[in-house]
Amino acid sequence: MKIKALKISLIILLITGLSILMFYVLNNDSEKEYKIIDCEESYEVENPQPGFLDFSKSNAKKRVAVCLCEKYLQNREEKYKIEILKLYNDVGMMYPSYEKGNKIDSVCNNRKYVFLELSNL
Repeated sequence: MKIKALKISLIILLITGLSILMFYVLNNDSEKEYKIIDCEESYEVENPQPGFLDFSKSNAKKRVAVCLCEKYLQNREEKYKIEILKLYNDVGMMYPSYEKGNKIDSVCNNRKYVFLELSNL
């Protein structure tokens, strides 16, 4: 009788443990993706301590912008240009020298400086 009760208790405990594990795995949103056209980057969502900054989403956007620039420089498609300029206005480093002449060419030729990644503080 005790053995049967012990087996039932172990089965219930095992089912409960597996349920909790599945709930955690399915609801773990710590990794996100940022995609524009055919450039995609993953980044970790962190909850920084108070007073600290998390640049992971911004850095993912910058890596996507660099990818878009590389594709734009290969084929000069308008769809890349539009998205690059949106990201430039959102997360790009604004420098007057990048604004002269053909703005998109200046931004893409200097993409590593314009879309410089920042470290989390």
